[in-house]
Amino acid sequence: MRLWVVHMNGFTPETWPVVSLPRLGSVKNLKHKIDEAGSETRVVFVGTGGKYTKKHEKGKLLGLVDIHDMPIFNTEEVIDEKHKWSDENKTERSEIYNDAGMIRWPTGIAIKRSWYFKEPPDAKSEHLLGILNAAGKKVFYNPNLGIGNAWEVEDKKRVENILNLPRGDEIYPNIDPAQAD
Repeated sequence: MRLWVVHMNGFTPETWPVVSLPRLGSVKNLKHKIDEAGSETRVVFVGTGGKYTKKHEKGKLLGLVDIHDMPIFNTEEVIDEKHKWSDENKTERSEIYNDAGMIRWPTGIAIKRSWYFKEPPDAKSEHLLGILNAAGKKVFYNPNLGIGNAWEVEDKKRVENILNLPRGDEIYPNIDPAQAD
């Protein structure tokens, strides 16, 4: 089993059914790495330390997903209406859209199925990810922008520990392949 780690503001696969990143190149790179690895691949979401992440989710392992074997999607086409920009909720949506009204994570890879961790553990726990650089290697990163982080976890014991964490029921987001970008 191969495992990739991405940092997100939160984990809501029911209404945000894609693993989305700030740059199309980053999404394509992650999709390529996942496709190379085959069906024995998962992505784990870790809450960022940023201002838009809920305090109790910062630095926690939030959820785990299997990826669809589908093309890359325009995020705005597949997210729930409650996330979308409008004049009425632009202040509320500032974590999703920048000041110009552009979505911060415009493309993504469809989530096939997902699970929340029942009691989100601290990602820096020694038996889980510890310090990410020690647990795996960066798949891609743009140091000039400070975005696009993703790691492949190479330590098999850590992968096993993460995959064995207690999870909630499976969630199957409804993605229509016709919406692919």
